[in-house]
Amino acid sequence: MNPKRGEAKFKVGAKEYKIRFSLNVLCSLEEELGRPLTDLVLEWSQEKVSLSDVRKMIRAALTPNHPEITLEGAGDLMEEAGLETVLEALTTALNRSAISDQFVGGEEAQDPRTGTADGIGMPSSIAPSPPA
Repeated sequence: MNPKRGEAKFKVGAKEYKIRFSLNVLCSLEEELGRPLTDLVLEWSQEKVSLSDVRKMIRAALTPNHPEITLEGAGDLMEEAGLETVLEALTTALNRSAISDQFVGGEEAQDPRTGTADGIGMPSSIAPSPPA
């Protein structure tokens, strides 16, 4: 795993899965979802993202290292690893991703859609901690 490349990992049994939100992965995810990534990040930060979108996110993030995993396979991994584990890995990968600097930057972080500081910029991360 290489944190400088935006990678995170999770385990299912003895097997480790690496996930990564490269720029290409993020663009593909945005195309698949049919809406801007900023909308997804806003939903994520407000804990309003759907399970369907989480499954699409995990499959997209698996693509660079595990291209053979299908959407249904990603759902199976989510079940086997546990939702909390997957959400934690996604949070880590998002915070290390190519877009992180857009959304993370301290108190002055701005919403790239409006240029205002009242948007999705969050002081410490773009994603909430998984539920305890």
